[in-house]
Amino acid sequence: MTTIKLLPLLATICIFLFGCPIRSLSPLFHEKDLVSDQALLGTWKNVENSDAVTFETSGRNSFLALVHEDDGDSSKYEVQLGRLGEYWFADWFPETKAEDYQLIPTHLISRVWLSGDSLRLSFLEGDWVEQVLNADETAVPHARQTGSIILTASTEELQKFVLRHAADGKAFPDPGVFVRAK
Repeated sequence: MTTIKLLPLLATICIFLFGCPIRSLSPLFHEKDLVSDQALLGTWKNVENSDAVTFETSGRNSFLALVHEDDGDSSKYEVQLGRLGEYWFADWFPETKAEDYQLIPTHLISRVWLSGDSLRLSFLEGDWVEQVLNADETAVPHARQTGSIILTASTEELQKFVLRHAADGKAFPDPGVFVRAK
């Protein structure tokens, strides 16, 4: 039953986010790292398809992201925005329901470029992380289970790893481009 519930969620994430992002047990940010940039609010449409994401205020330093796919599927995430070094990132955490108690919710990490009416998102790529870990198992704390890798790093370890690879186009490949809906 868990696998059946988990598959649609993972398929949605992989399709929407252009690849299969790596999952993390820890959040990317501490409270002190968070920023609430109101410029993110509103609906953003993907320039390559009819996918869209709507950001709404959800608490002091977080957003509710409603992801709408062109096939009619939708997902909700709590999104926190922050800056590490010179780079902007977002931590995406899926909304869960009481009946999802068997699932372990995990965080997704994306680089964010926000400029006027243009938003680009690139998620930390799972295949790239796997290559890094195959070369050096100690690169970042993680667990391997049934062919999947889940990062088990603390927030501090995760920040160091992400910041070290923030400019790597293989770690954060081909950002999805969104424009503000008018």
